[in-house]
Amino acid sequence: MVDEYLQQLAILHTHDVTPFVEAGIDRAARPEDSAMLSIERMNTMFRKQKVGHDPLIEFFLGWMNRHEPQSHGRESAVVWDSGQLMHHDGHIVAVIDVELGHIGDPMVDLAGWRMRDSIVPFGHFPSIYARYGELVGQPVDIEAIELHHIYFTLSNQLGFSHARLNPPENTDLATNMQWCNETNLYATEALAEHLDIELPTIELPSEEDTRAGAAFEYLVRTLSTLQVDDEYARYKLRGAFRIARHVHRHDQIGRDLENANLDDLHQLLGKRPDGWREGDRLLEEWVLANNGDGRHDGTLCVLFHKRNLRAQMLNGPLGSAMARHIPIQSFRA
Repeated sequence: MVDEYLQQLAILHTHDVTPFVEAGIDRAARPEDSAMLSIERMNTMFRKQKVGHDPLIEFFLGWMNRHEPQSHGRESAVVWDSGQLMHHDGHIVAVIDVELGHIGDPMVDLAGWRMRDSIVPFGHFPSIYARYGELVGQPVDIEAIELHHIYFTLSNQLGFSHARLNPPENTDLATNMQWCNETNLYATEALAEHLDIELPTIELPSEEDTRAGAAFEYLVRTLSTLQVDDEYARYKLRGAFRIARHVHRHDQIGRDLENANLDDLHQLLGKRPDGWREGDRLLEEWVLANNGDGRHDGTLCVLFHKRNLRAQMLNGPLGSAMARHIPIQSFRA
């Protein structure tokens, strides 16, 4: 199935772009700008939707501005949200989720795919890239793929950060939270690999026995045992159960984790913020004011990684699927 998917990508990537242009599909003004089209599109969406402060994204967007992937004039139709397919009896039936497709750098389809390997074992990516090179008649551009991959790890936070801080009534908050926290970890891991720096680990705090603990446990048990016939109601109930486990986890270890975040900021900023909101604001301001030349890239990557690890711990109880982290294949292995 992977080989059949590669064949489909090769057909798409070597096809004449004229029919797509005539159909009005998005295209960069110049072929040499094709690598930036999806990045500029996502950045624009983030700016329009942004609420509050997002120091991690501001740090990474600053880094990407200094390290833009280069297409060297490559241009083809791309699916962008790659690695998604339907299959039956061991063969592909359809390539799906192409609503973000455009005319861009074909290397973006080889990059976005990597994150999905964490939950679907597609295989050894160097071998996948070698096979793709055979199909299109030229080797892949690993440097461009790595930079596209770093940017792609930001896509959930770019798309859903506003829906986490101010969730609409019908949003799936638990899924947005898990997606963002997991892929934010991918971002700091990918950047650390690119910068060749070692990332720290952090200790899991001891669970605090709070007055609200019994009520949270009761709420989680109640939501886990409710039975309803309506499919949509079951879906909403599952989301409520996951959020209940998140807030229960926050009650158990959240204060220690937030204090650790504030301690890290005290060390960086020279003052300890009064709380997480002020901390996010001051950190974002510090990043924008002090890291325009990238001199603090390593320090900030480590700081954000620790913050990401703590956020992941709050997704749910230890050992749950919501709190589990599955690393992506390394570019250096």
